[in-house]
Amino acid sequence: MKKTLVSLCTALLFMVLLVCPAQATELGSSVSLPVTQNVTVEGSGVVADSAVVNYTLTALTSGAPMPAGATGSTFQFTLTGEQDYEIPAITFTAEGTWDYSLTAASSTATVTPESVTVSFMVVRSADGLTAMVTIELPSGEKGELDFTAVVSGSDEPTPPDEPTPPDEPTPPDEPTPPDEPTPPDEPVTPVTPVTPVTPVGPDEPENPDEPENPDEPTPPDEPVTPDEPTPPDEPVTPDEPIDDPDTPLIPGEGKAWALVNLICTVLTAVVGGGMVATFFGKKKSENAGQSRGSAKGTKFLGILPAAGAVVAFLLTEDMRLPMQITDKWTLLMVGILAVNGVLAYVTRRKKVAEEKTSV
Repeated sequence: MKKTLVSLCTALLFMVLLVCPAQATELGSSVSLPVTQNVTVEGSGVVADSAVVNYTLTALTSGAPMPAGATGSTFQFTLTGEQDYEIPAITFTAEGTWDYSLTAASSTATVTPESVTVSFMVVRSADGLTAMVTIELPSGEKGELDFTAVVSGSDEPTPPDEPTPPDEPTPPDEPTPPDEPTPPDEPVTPVTPVTPVTPVGPDEPENPDEPENPDEPTPPDEPVTPDEPTPPDEPVTPDEPIDDPDTPLIPGEGKAWALVNLICTVLTAVVGGGMVATFFGKKKSENAGQSRGSAKGTKFLGILPAAGAVVAFLLTEDMRLPMQITDKWTLLMVGILAVNGVLAYVTRRKKVAEEKTSV
């Protein structure tokens, strides 16, 4: 009974294939589906390759086999422009009817048809499993997996707006020429004084020896001398402030006093005083008194450098000012000290020599 039913189904399928060869095809147990994408360009500014369409094959029958590369019950692929594609083979291992849907979606084109239904009828024959495919369009008609993508562009490209020409720059205002300077008033020339007219003397008489007694002529008035122009007052020069001279009296730096100068002055005074003091020492003997009398003049010479050092220090230094080590008068003070030292040495040597002679 079972074999008879299978034979009847096989005969029925064979008759269907003869009547409708375009709707169903005997493909065997492994079936590959060819897909064709056509592109129609409307308008300008676009090309056929701008049509990018995403296709999704979804199993509508639970447990339906899927082609290699499928994720779960879906298989996806993408076609660009006019292109032919073949969905990988689907292998059927059992009899039955398996339904699938193939949908097309695109953001750059309009695709027709948007979805088709693919049905597989798998039967067993003497040669094994045989699968027949039927493709149903949205209108209910049978057809092929042919899709048309329509890419629309603008009929006429809109020309770009003409750039607005920039405003012409406003020329700068011409500079106003400066006013011509008013010439200074010419100085008024003083009026030249009028030269007085020389008076005319009286006529002399014809006979001067016998003068008649005519009326004596009135002497002419003396010419009036014009007033001399008064010279302009000389400008008063403001009084310049007179600075009080700073101590010291001899011009120096006037900013500070030198410590070395003070030391030299003190040493010079001490040496000079020591030379004078030895003169008034105690008389040791008559020879010593004679020796002291011979060296008297040399010892008193030490007073001169000492006095000169004191006077020079008082004239060149002002101890009210800040102190510094040296200044330009330091060499003078050192020189005076050296002179006094030489005098002291000479006096000492002379005294020693005289003492030796006296002995």
